[in-house]
Amino acid sequence: MNRYIGGNLPTRVGFFLISFSLILCGKFIIKQSATMSEYQYYEWQSLERPLTAAEQAAVNGLSSHIDVTSSQAIVTYNWGDFKHDPLKVLAKYFDAHLYAANWGTRRLAFRFPKGLLDADALEPYCDEYHVHIQTVSDVQVLEFEMNEEEGYDEWMEERGLLSTLGRLRDDILQGDYRALYLAWLKAMSQESDDYDEDEDDPDNFFNDPEPSLPEGLKKLTPPLKALADFFEIDPFLISAASERSPDLTPLQQADFAPLISHLTRQEGDEFLLKIVNTEPGAVTALRKKLLSFENPCQKWKPLHAPLANCLKRPKNYVRLSPAGRQKQNAKSILPKCSNLQNGKGTPGRK
Repeated sequence: MNRYIGGNLPTRVGFFLISFSLILCGKFIIKQSATMSEYQYYEWQSLERPLTAAEQAAVNGLSSHIDVTSSQAIVTYNWGDFKHDPLKVLAKYFDAHLYAANWGTRRLAFRFPKGLLDADALEPYCDEYHVHIQTVSDVQVLEFEMNEEEGYDEWMEERGLLSTLGRLRDDILQGDYRALYLAWLKAMSQESDDYDEDEDDPDNFFNDPEPSLPEGLKKLTPPLKALADFFEIDPFLISAASERSPDLTPLQQADFAPLISHLTRQEGDEFLLKIVNTEPGAVTALRKKLLSFENPCQKWKPLHAPLANCLKRPKNYVRLSPAGRQKQNAKSILPKCSNLQNGKGTPGRK
């Protein structure tokens, strides 16, 4: 009998094979456990028209376990990643996109036909990291992105959320920029944690101008509340900002009948063809064109005042209680922004 194990050679070989297999299984289980801790959720929705059968088949081919209908696509991952650019999928097939990962990244994006967004009006709300507009294929994509290094306080139920958030797309097209201002508040609160007082740096985020304060922050719609919850925007900042926000002016229904005659024959034919073909944004583009005859477009000029003046907080701010932070925000941060809105601030870069 062998002095190490006992038994003959086949027995010893079998023992080592079993031991080696157990080691491999243990490593696989550990790896799977580590990977399973990750979670990614992708969803797209078509808001203006249903996907054709061919489009559904194309989207279905993007992943082996994606769920596709005529108006929606959802795919989740516990390991691995979506192998395609989500924004390119949005630009080609859908109108709205939502992404959430449990390590602290959340995104919301909307597709718009070129020419419908007022780029000058949106520019003050945008920056490189949080809110940005880009051209993808032949459309414009507005994307909100927030990253919390330590993760969000609460994990949200994602399914059904985009149906609510998707309504913000029409609001933005109508000139309601409350969603962008709320995103700017979130970006401001994130950047202020690493505030750099070097205002001479041309790339300094805090030299950017404060965007125009929109109407209606005192009474947020369900989609705006959902946006604030999704990105966990500080409710105390929203409350303080709402004190300076005027009430929302109801939209007045325009009389389009006398404005139609201002269209040339070619313009009328082009708009009619787009509407008949259910081209995304066709009706909105026509309304925008007609309204331009009633109120000739005036270039929107943002106030140029540095964000740095809005973000100086006391050194003990992070140690304050939530109630203390609310009081400090109301007393210190946002009133400074209010002064900038009233033209009392120092001009920033143009």
